[in-house]
Amino acid sequence: MGASIVLLYTAQNPEIKAVVADSAFSSMRDTVETSIAFFTGLPPFPFAPMIVFFAERETGYSIDEVAAVDHIGTISPRPVFLMQGGADTIISTDSGQRLYDAAGEPKELWFDPDLEHVQFVTEYPSEFEQRVVEFFDQYLLSDS
Repeated sequence: MGASIVLLYTAQNPEIKAVVADSAFSSMRDTVETSIAFFTGLPPFPFAPMIVFFAERETGYSIDEVAAVDHIGTISPRPVFLMQGGADTIISTDSGQRLYDAAGEPKELWFDPDLEHVQFVTEYPSEFEQRVVEFFDQYLLSDS
């Protein structure tokens, strides 16, 4: 949930000048079935709707309120760098593309079809560091 929370927080806080999000889910609704299957081993149906019902009832929040895809566009003109693995079993694998499509410019998407959840840093540590540092250098150092 960390990357999605970072996007939601950034959308509400103009003091943040640039954001990097690795394996963010686009919305809780888009990824709930994938997450329930991964974390519980239960089949998505009928358990996902039941878990959502009770979670909403207990928290007083709607699942639809947790949707970075609905807020990422307000981050612009601040830059967003998204990373998404195509073999992610925790969140829906199209979350990165959905977020990228909804984001304003400037934006970047690093998609690797073979990576699982948050594997960029472990599978490509040098490239991960280089891309993140170059992203922040490009957008933060030019503002100084």
